[in-house]
Amino acid sequence: VLVAHSTIFFFHADDLLDNKPDTIRNLQLNLSTGQPLGDPVLEWYVHEIMPTMWKKLHPTVASMSVTAVYDFCNGVGIEGLTAGQDVKPDAPKYPDWLRFKTGLSPMYSLLVVGCATDAQLPKGGLDKYAQVIPDVVVFTNIVNDVLSFYKEMLAEETGNYIDQRAQREQCDILTALQKVADEGVEAGERVLAALAHAPEYQDNFKAFAKGFVHFHTATPRYRL
Repeated sequence: VLVAHSTIFFFHADDLLDNKPDTIRNLQLNLSTGQPLGDPVLEWYVHEIMPTMWKKLHPTVASMSVTAVYDFCNGVGIEGLTAGQDVKPDAPKYPDWLRFKTGLSPMYSLLVVGCATDAQLPKGGLDKYAQVIPDVVVFTNIVNDVLSFYKEMLAEETGNYIDQRAQREQCDILTALQKVADEGVEAGERVLAALAHAPEYQDNFKAFAKGFVHFHTATPRYRL
């Protein structure tokens, strides 16, 4: 349920960037000063959904999840300020750093691995899956990037992660797409291997990977 609610937030926030960008850019300021957030969906997610994370997750996992939401707001702010810029040859880490911030994958990675049917898992278990979190983030981002590629090409969008990778590696866009897709497969395989000792968490990732791909292929938004 948390994943579904967070997906609603993400899609709505993505739309707000086109219509009311200041509501996202000023989210943390308005929260810090007790001001209205300027949007009912933001009010709902921040005041009703985010606090429930501490009831369902390990406190550290809940805190990391909420921080990821705020960092998403920072990331899209950076993305807006740097729109149209080419990736500098001497800044090769920039695309990966920005991509880490402009999605909710850091939160998804925690929710999809850490939430399980075993009653003991929500109270602990971070020690079993902490080391795979970076690769779950990479996998999640890449699935979204690859399966969003067609939609974004039709819309003639530029400056996305695939575009930035092509600039960084000085290759054509389809070559960059293939490279990124291969990296996503490799990241998923590493997660499965690293969780071999913890099948309950490995099963969570398998279910997420299957569902996340299906979500993209079945949702009209992605035009697949």
